[in-house]
Amino acid sequence: MWDMNDLVEARWVEESTLFIRFDDGTAGRVDLSGYRGRGAIFEPLREIGFFKGFVIEGGTLAWPNGADIAPERLYEMVIQQNVQVTSGRMAAPQDAVQDARVKERSAE
Repeated sequence: MWDMNDLVEARWVEESTLFIRFDDGTAGRVDLSGYRGRGAIFEPLREIGFFKGFVIEGGTLAWPNGADIAPERLYEMVIQQNVQVTSGRMAAPQDAVQDARVKERSAE
């Protein structure tokens, strides 16, 4: 459950994937390919250079054209990613598995 957490770190990993971290320590990779080109506001994100031009603004991801993604949606995406990784349903890069383990330990 998202509890009004702010995004504090975002790094481009590859293609449409970013590593993001919230102020409560929740972190992981998110695949934003479903947003790239989705509607007029996200159309410019098809161009990789523009996509990589994101900033953290108001606790979430934003782009120069005004496009942004709700922080609660990003948080859900990270949680879903971590659940998939820890349940073994998804083959993930080792650092994504490590991200999930860090989150599990911090929840204990």
